[in-house]
Amino acid sequence: MIRYYFNYQFRAITRHGVHSPFVYDLIETVFRDRREFDCYEELSEIRKRLKADKTLIGITDLGAGSKRPASKKTVSEILLMSVQRKSYQRLLFRLVNRYQPKLVIELGTSLGLTTSYILAGMPKDGQLYTFEGDPQILDYAMKNVIPADKRVHAVQGNFDDTLPEFLQSGKKIDLAYIDGNHTYEATLRYFEWLQPHLSETGCIVFDDIYWSKDMMKAWEKIIEHPASQTSVDIFKLGMVFTAPAKVKQHFMVKF
Repeated sequence: MIRYYFNYQFRAITRHGVHSPFVYDLIETVFRDRREFDCYEELSEIRKRLKADKTLIGITDLGAGSKRPASKKTVSEILLMSVQRKSYQRLLFRLVNRYQPKLVIELGTSLGLTTSYILAGMPKDGQLYTFEGDPQILDYAMKNVIPADKRVHAVQGNFDDTLPEFLQSGKKIDLAYIDGNHTYEATLRYFEWLQPHLSETGCIVFDDIYWSKDMMKAWEKIIEHPASQTSVDIFKLGMVFTAPAKVKQHFMVKF
């Protein structure tokens, strides 16, 4: 596997060079897109509302655990500790908006703000399945954050139970976003379960790939996997693309 390290602000990838034309397109049309999309303002207002919300929600932690464990947290605390930063949520929106995946799954709904960013970029005939282990958080997200939309399907329960059941449907997944149960074993398990079910242009995005030594080790194992033809590491998120490439390549991009 060839590895490349660069700052995306410079043209380190050429359109017709020995590097990846697909990654060139990803950088030019997704990473570098600085447009203010119509949905940004509305979603930023939702974030402000959540930041001020002191509603207490019971916590059922089925994953790797929080660094500040508690039986109850306010919505504002959950936003601070568990919800993706706005810049990365916008990046996910642009990724979806650019490539228009028809079937997206999200492991880790949390408050539903990232879910809403993903949904905002999806095609009208797309389907989004969002999985969440905590019933109270999912209930809050569906009632207060995620818009009522026939494209959205909420799945509550332990990922180890609900994900295999979903995959039995045989549906091909265009994009999977993994933001839950940040352990070495679970991260590898979800990758191994998901990758055979990806479409020809499918992508898996992993959150918090440097959250712990275990997550770093899992990410390294994933990018070395034969199915991971092209991978992009932006230090917070890791993206794996399984479409056949002339040369297996890994890119580290400063975002």
